[in-house]
Amino acid sequence: MLDRFDRQVRIWGTSAQISLQRAHVCLVAKSFHEALVQEILKSLVLSGIGEITLLLEDPDSVKQLSGCFFAVNEIFEGENVDTHISSWECIDEPVCVYTVIVAVNLEGSKELDWLIGRAREPVVFACAKGSSGHVELCLKEGHFVIDSRPGYTIPDIRVCDAWPELIEFYESFDLAQWSSSGRLSEIPYPVILYHMVKDIDKKEVMNVSSKFVKSKIEEQFPNNLGDLNIIEAKRFAHLAVRSLDELGRMKKFLRDVEPEMYRDDWFDPLNREIAYFLKCLKEYLSRYNSLPISDNLPDMESSTKLYGRLKCLYQSKHREDVRCFNDIVSKDEQQLSVSNSAEETFIRKLSCLEFCRANTRIDLTEMKAYQALNREHHPNALSRYTENVNEPGYEAITFHTSCFIGGVASQEIIKIITHQHVPISGRYHYEQHDKGPVGV
Repeated sequence: MLDRFDRQVRIWGTSAQISLQRAHVCLVAKSFHEALVQEILKSLVLSGIGEITLLLEDPDSVKQLSGCFFAVNEIFEGENVDTHISSWECIDEPVCVYTVIVAVNLEGSKELDWLIGRAREPVVFACAKGSSGHVELCLKEGHFVIDSRPGYTIPDIRVCDAWPELIEFYESFDLAQWSSSGRLSEIPYPVILYHMVKDIDKKEVMNVSSKFVKSKIEEQFPNNLGDLNIIEAKRFAHLAVRSLDELGRMKKFLRDVEPEMYRDDWFDPLNREIAYFLKCLKEYLSRYNSLPISDNLPDMESSTKLYGRLKCLYQSKHREDVRCFNDIVSKDEQQLSVSNSAEETFIRKLSCLEFCRANTRIDLTEMKAYQALNREHHPNALSRYTENVNEPGYEAITFHTSCFIGGVASQEIIKIITHQHVPISGRYHYEQHDKGPVGV
């Protein structure tokens, strides 16, 4: 029987789902009956958040919620979630440490200053009024993204910076001989790319373009351009120097986040773990001047035997790199208690690492300026919804906005907890009458 979170596990991974189950999210709102509060609460429960606290402005209203649909633990029976309802005054209790705080429909500067000045938890601000809504993040510390989930992944193919065993494998092929015997189509395309750039000086190889590699392939194998591995070699010609590009990118990334590596006051334990791994990676680069390799070699056109040999080389090198990286991790006296699976995940996701800098400022004047700009561009649409908020249709309009903003806010909360996908930067605006949402 499938677990109820089976589909999410396939999306986020087991470790991320565990993080969701261990998370404690606090929703701060004026009234439980606001549609946005219930939309966010529903989405968090369905995603598997382990503990949720709802803090309301009026302590007396808390007592009236004992029979509400979302308010009682019995409603969540089977959902494995603990729920608590209290008043705003409880947020200042020192024992309350949350993973994320969510401010729902709080727009007064006094209320926002109160939340921003409180503790160190990241705060998600969500607001839905009439036809417009917005979501904004306040990060009290930098936020590492372990997996930015790019639209596509670029294979880690080592061509111009191969290790000795891989070079020996590449050099074992005489392409002219394989071509004359009609067996060129059996060779994996990394071998072909290696032979196209192997004679180029190491200092000049970074200037090699994919166009140059393609033209060299066409020049050397004019009668084999229809072979699938030759087509792949031309298609992935840019990978000939890709690993050097990635090495340069990672060195720059380490320089940019170097102050974060040596912090000892992290609030988020996963931020602390990633910062520690990055410090170890810096030491790894100083020793070996190359990145640990992933064991994920993509499928490619080749004979089964040759592809199997190539894959074994990559897997063997991956195990060796993990061992070397683990030696660095374990030698640090202030090492964290981390698992081998966490180290392997870090190595596999090196190309997907991102860092979001702390943002502790919420500018209400910016929001007012945006609303004024929309009144100028959409005077009829806005006046229809804002002239009289007490009209019967106003709540219906707000409900649709709340559904959308609730989904966006919940998504950002999950991003922060799992450290997957890059959170929004600035403020995310939504207008029902516009063609699409706007990020500022």
